[in-house]
Amino acid sequence: MAIVVVTAPAVEPVTLNDLKQHVRATDFTDDDEILTAKGISARQHVERFIGKPLISTTFELVYDAFPAGAITLPKGPLQSVTSVKYLDAATGLEATLSSDDYAVDTASDPGRIKPGVGGWPDTAETVNAVRIRFVAGYGDAPEDVPEPLREAVLQLAAQAYQHRAAALVGESAASIPFGVGDMLGEYREWSF
Repeated sequence: MAIVVVTAPAVEPVTLNDLKQHVRATDFTDDDEILTAKGISARQHVERFIGKPLISTTFELVYDAFPAGAITLPKGPLQSVTSVKYLDAATGLEATLSSDDYAVDTASDPGRIKPGVGGWPDTAETVNAVRIRFVAGYGDAPEDVPEPLREAVLQLAAQAYQHRAAALVGESAASIPFGVGDMLGEYREWSF
């Protein structure tokens, strides 16, 4: 199994203006590129920590064959399944499964897809025979992202902006700002 990003988020959950206000740098533009990079890095850190994209992102999940039963999609919250493609066992050609042949569960987090009455079709015996494309994230706009997650991005970006060195001499440092772990804990995807 592998998962790849097909289409990255179109916007960031925290705007440059939000970051500039947070670090009190609204009067100049010298650091706009640095702040933007710190914001992207902070968003990526939050996404890795909670195991979910913040803004709508298109993923492709790849299997060598269909697993038995329902397939849990490893990124959530699931918005939609774009396509389920597979290499047909009889022809070896790529086929697209009709959306009538599977059910999509967007209420669960992470979401899942369940095969119809006939089960999943047989696939050619090769690597990467199944490709499931789906969209996950809290929404398309920054306002769709829960406020604690946006605040965590602001806190992480501000810390990275204000402490650009890898080590601080004469100061104590934390890997993440105080309280950020608590903000993220509620949203973290736990797998057992």
